[in-house]
Amino acid sequence: MLLDLLVVVFAFVGNLAIGLVTYYKNPRSTTSRMFFLFAVSLSFYLLFNHFALHQQSDAETFFWIKQVMTIALVINLFFFLLATTFPYTRFPIQKIYIILLIVMTVVMLPLVQMNLVFSGVVENTTQPIPGIGIPLFVAHTVFFLGGAILVLIRKYLKFIGRQKIQLRLFLLGAVFMFVSILITNMLFVILFNTTRFVGLLPLYTLLFVGFVGYAIVKHRLLDVRFVVVKSVAYSLLLFILGLLYASGLFVVSAVFGDSATADVTTSTVLALIIAFTFQPINRYLGVVTSKFFYRDRYDVNRLLGLLGRLMASTYELTDLSQGILDQMLSALKSTTATIVLIKGSRINWYLTVGGNSKPKLDSREIIKLISVGPNKGSNVLVFDELDEGEIKEIMRKNELSMVVPLIAERVVIGALVLGEKASGDVYNSDDINVLEILGPQVSVAMDNAMSYEEIKLFNIKLKREIEEATSNLRGANKRLRDL
Repeated sequence: MLLDLLVVVFAFVGNLAIGLVTYYKNPRSTTSRMFFLFAVSLSFYLLFNHFALHQQSDAETFFWIKQVMTIALVINLFFFLLATTFPYTRFPIQKIYIILLIVMTVVMLPLVQMNLVFSGVVENTTQPIPGIGIPLFVAHTVFFLGGAILVLIRKYLKFIGRQKIQLRLFLLGAVFMFVSILITNMLFVILFNTTRFVGLLPLYTLLFVGFVGYAIVKHRLLDVRFVVVKSVAYSLLLFILGLLYASGLFVVSAVFGDSATADVTTSTVLALIIAFTFQPINRYLGVVTSKFFYRDRYDVNRLLGLLGRLMASTYELTDLSQGILDQMLSALKSTTATIVLIKGSRINWYLTVGGNSKPKLDSREIIKLISVGPNKGSNVLVFDELDEGEIKEIMRKNELSMVVPLIAERVVIGALVLGEKASGDVYNSDDINVLEILGPQVSVAMDNAMSYEEIKLFNIKLKREIEEATSNLRGANKRLRDL
């Protein structure tokens, strides 16, 4: 029973953590709100299901089974609304349809509490007895979950790039979780009268969280390290406060005995201590865990400031390129960083820093990479987010992870190209956001540097021509004097 409880608690915390982080990342987004509500309802579904399996009396067991079925109806509704809104910031369907879906769910809730979906439980077991309303419950589940899956499939066929990869992982995890729940928690219970597999429910949700976690790590659905940092910090906080409370009670009981007055006084004093120390300990643990998990994190504002000063201080193409690439290599921990400038259909400038095997892109490949166009609203090409094809094959062959087109005055003048990270990690949201900010600035700086280089070369050429003309004129004057 202890192992079951630990699995339930772990799944409960995992779902809540992802739901909270999603919401606080973008609280104005309807998708974030729906995912949060879905995660919360799923967490309580796990908790109610655990209570239903571990009660002393049939009445208590039946009470918790009814709560499980109630929260299941809510899960159906929130999952359908989540599937409909993902990845939009507002509901794409009319309010009248949303109200209709809510009414369909609210009407079902009394049927559960009035013992019409399940009429009771078999004596001394956790096996519910189906009631006359069970077909309506099954129809509600099939309509909402089946409709949600169909909506997700339609979107999957339409989307491209990062959103398609996110949707693929989300869809795969959701399908597996709900199919498993339908089989073990409904069909086995209704058709075979067995609840033997109901305890596996937390494993399905953990698998779903695993799929979403993979999408987080590989495809920027969320910042998974933020979830880990907060989870570890709060776990340590609960452990420290629990240890403090238990130690206080143990010391008092050892000194004063088990008197009721001493217990009340001790509990009151410990509660006050915990109340006053909660925030300081929480802040300290937040700082410690952030330092541990974000050891390779760089100061974005400092990096932008350094590059801004560099781009404002020099127009020398070599010095400017070298400085930008050095800063990028140091901050992002890339194996290689390259700036390629083109003119027409040929490479006009090329500089690579870092790495033993430098990328050897030809002009055709460079033009292919930078002519792909916006990648779902972003000009940054990310290897992990591309569909298989010629572009991805070029990046794979040259061991490239990121390509940032350099565009000045609506003309593509080149690209900033990054190799893999030295640590083997993927480029996270912060990295990509920095590159999206830097792209236009580097483009302007490179364009100015190229213009300065052209002016400098023109001045050198003009000086040579003047010197040559002056020399010719002196020679002509000398011949005239001789004549």
